[in-house]
Amino acid sequence: KACCNRGAFHRALKILNETLPQKGIEPDYYSYNAILAGLARVGDITSLKEYLVNMTNKRILINKFTVEAMADGFLNVGDISGASSMVQDIFNQHETLPPYTTHLKIIEFAL
Repeated sequence: KACCNRGAFHRALKILNETLPQKGIEPDYYSYNAILAGLARVGDITSLKEYLVNMTNKRILINKFTVEAMADGFLNVGDISGASSMVQDIFNQHETLPPYTTHLKIIEFAL
């Protein structure tokens, strides 16, 4: 998480994709959520979707912070309908909602 928050994002990706697997450690939802939050901050929607697919393929728990990161990524590039659709899609597939503040952010961006 520190790598994502302090601008060493490529290092965080290397740890997730190379270092952890080499040591026989499987990344958990916390690791993926930190990566998703970093990707959301820079608005990299393509990578956000890719890492969400990786999470679901590896059967890693999707929680409210996962949904929040996904919605934030769309909002950071100005895609309000994408954020709303992503929240709805994740709810339909995983029965998981983001924190209520995410709904407020979507409404605020829409106004």
